[in-house]
Amino acid sequence: MLLAVVALSSPNVFAAEKIDINTAPLEELIKIIHIGETRASQLISLRPFSTLDELTKIKGLSEARVNDIKSQGLAWVAQKQGLPSGSSPDPAQNQTMKRVDINTAPLKELVKIIHIGEARAMDLISLRPFFSLRELTRIKGIGKKSIEDIKKQGLAWLDPGLAKEIKTYEENFSYSNNQASDQQANVPSFVLIISLGQAVFSSMAILTLKKFA
Repeated sequence: MLLAVVALSSPNVFAAEKIDINTAPLEELIKIIHIGETRASQLISLRPFSTLDELTKIKGLSEARVNDIKSQGLAWVAQKQGLPSGSSPDPAQNQTMKRVDINTAPLKELVKIIHIGEARAMDLISLRPFFSLRELTRIKGIGKKSIEDIKKQGLAWLDPGLAKEIKTYEENFSYSNNQASDQQANVPSFVLIISLGQAVFSSMAILTLKKFA
C-alpha cells in the first residue's frame, strides 16, 4: 500500500516508456522536459551522448535543466550507445552492425553514424562522392577528432571499387578537357593571323559597299 502511494505521488511516471536520447526520433525527444523541436534537432545533430550530463552541450540546457530532465525520468542513455572518451566500441558489436556506405546510403542510414545528424547527413549527400573517410572533414563541424570517432565506431565505409571508378572517370574527363584546350593552344600563330586578316578585310569591304550604295 505504501509503495502504491509513493508511486502515485512521485513526479516520475513509472509506466512511461523510457526515451533513449541516442536513438529516439524527434517526436519522442520533445516529450522530454526542456526539449522542444529546436533543441531536439540540435540533440540529434550532436549524437551520440555517453551520459545525460552531456546534454549541456545543447544550447540553453544548463546543469539545472539537465537535473530537471533526470528528475522527470523519461530520458536515458543505453550503455551500448554511449562511447566514453578514450574508449572504442566493442568489435563484436560492430560485426553485427550493417555498414553504411557514405556514397550511396540514404539519410535515414547516414544518421546512424556517430557525429552525423540530419543536417550533416544532408550536407554529406550534397558533397558526394567521397574517396576516403578522411574527406568527411569537408562537412561543416566534422574535424579530425570526429573522423577518428567515426572510424572507431566502424559503421561508415565506402565501396573502394565504386570510389576508384568515379575517380577514374573524373580523371579521364579532366584529361579530355585539358587535351582539347592544349589543341586549341597549339594552333599555329600564322593561321590565327590569316583568320584575323580575313575578318578585317571582310569588314572593310562591307563598309565600302555601304558607302557607295
